[in-house]
Amino acid sequence: MKIIKRITAILLCVIILIPSVMLWGNLSFIKSSVFSVYSVLRSGPDQIGSGLSKSAEEIDKAASDYIGMHNSFVNIYGLTMRLCGSRLVNVGSRAVVKLDSGAIFEYTTDKEEIKKETQAAKSNAVRLAKLKEELDEQKIPLLFVLAPGKLDENNSGLPYNLENYPNTIADNFLNELDKYGVEFIDLREVWRQNGWTREDGFYYSDLHWRPEYALRSWGYVTRYLNDNYGIENDPSTFDLNNQNLEKFDNVALGSTGRIIGKYYTKIAGTELFTPKFDTLFHVVNERLGWDKTGTLEETSVDRSTLNMGGIFYNDLISLYRVRDSVVENKMASNDANVVFIRDSFGGMLGGYAPLAFKNTSIVDLRTMNGKSVIPIIDGLDTDLVIVFYNVGMVSNESMFNFD
Repeated sequence: MKIIKRITAILLCVIILIPSVMLWGNLSFIKSSVFSVYSVLRSGPDQIGSGLSKSAEEIDKAASDYIGMHNSFVNIYGLTMRLCGSRLVNVGSRAVVKLDSGAIFEYTTDKEEIKKETQAAKSNAVRLAKLKEELDEQKIPLLFVLAPGKLDENNSGLPYNLENYPNTIADNFLNELDKYGVEFIDLREVWRQNGWTREDGFYYSDLHWRPEYALRSWGYVTRYLNDNYGIENDPSTFDLNNQNLEKFDNVALGSTGRIIGKYYTKIAGTELFTPKFDTLFHVVNERLGWDKTGTLEETSVDRSTLNMGGIFYNDLISLYRVRDSVVENKMASNDANVVFIRDSFGGMLGGYAPLAFKNTSIVDLRTMNGKSVIPIIDGLDTDLVIVFYNVGMVSNESMFNFD
């Protein structure tokens, strides 16, 4: 058995050294490659897996100055790990895990990091409760919407008995919100009730949900707003049958796929929905200098994100560009003014979120540079504040710095 492991290690090392041959003129690159592979060959049979991971990390660093070569190395390393049958692959400080479905997910095995995220989520619940108190003084309701993560809370598909910590942290976060009286929608429950699966609803090689399921989920939220806040919308506005569908096949690796390459995962396709009915937006983005009037497609769609230089660079989630903007929906069926604080999952709703309201201020705290969101709320004569985050964002402290 030891001999077999050693032979396997040698073969894998040969594969990993291919970039060195391709960069034969760069002595420092070759030195890093040879030294790291030598370390692998000296390791014991039971440490070969971790040794290969360390070797790949060192070679990856040496190749990082050569962008095209870096991507080639990522592909080669991903192929190596696939041949090994590994479902948990360390890539530097990051790790990629292959789920039972074959989809991939970025995962941390650092127990201390998980503890930090758990505590951060608890602190973030306090911050959200503080925002509620400030809004209560102005009689402005606050609604938190939790979008699902890629891991199913009941059947995560994780190998090796790995912990489904993202959903556990999210559960604890919602329990804290309940304690503080913050109203929330848990879209994970909506997915369970509708039988929507992560395999269908999420990209194979990206952490985000697909546009179809973002739109389905938003349709539920708008019905909830009608029933609980009196913000009326025609249900057909968000009906998939009332949308034009444009498909794009094999366009990008996605956020997780870029880490491990095309041979370990699949190249993803995506879709774009635009309304079959008439729309008219006025979009203002002071940060980018935008002031546009037109249909949802004219003001909110950017197909160039799928043509940014190949599968490592094309962006699956930015087809809709109405971000950090104030959007007036000139054909709205209600007079609601809403501040929509979102992450990338909410960003994928693009022009569809503003379709639900008369005026929508779309806010991403990551581009606020530490500024308070309160002046934005005050300046819109706001009727409702929606914070729309996915499971993985509840432990991100920067996304809860509302003051």
